[in-house]
Amino acid sequence: MMKNFDQIFNDSYERIIYRGDQGDAFFSLFYELFIASSPAVAEMFREIDLSKQKLMLQRSLYLAMDFASTRIETEAIKKYADVHGPSQLDVPANMYVLWLEALIKAVKSHDPRFNADIELAWKLVLSPLILYMSAHSS
Repeated sequence: MMKNFDQIFNDSYERIIYRGDQGDAFFSLFYELFIASSPAVAEMFREIDLSKQKLMLQRSLYLAMDFASTRIETEAIKKYADVHGPSQLDVPANMYVLWLEALIKAVKSHDPRFNADIELAWKLVLSPLILYMSAHSS
């Protein structure tokens, strides 16, 4: 049987986001895991308003979904890369690996159907944007 990883991702995302709290517990856990993943990440988020960051993460997931299917550099994606690039936040490429690892752990905790296909689906959908962002880091 052929697997549609976009559909597997979408189904997983919907199970996480539409379970009563609009994904708030998921996004909170993600930031808890991500900030704990490295002293550099903890320092970067030391004075950040996490409620705003949760909205940014949700937006970045939509950008990632769009970019995974189109591979088109939109103004929004270019702006996102510029903000995270060397002239502004200067996010190092290895931090995107930690970001994805924390996200997968949060998915595992919040999607009751989590399995290897769901993990792969999230990685496949998010990897194009992560590669794009990494290419714009210092």
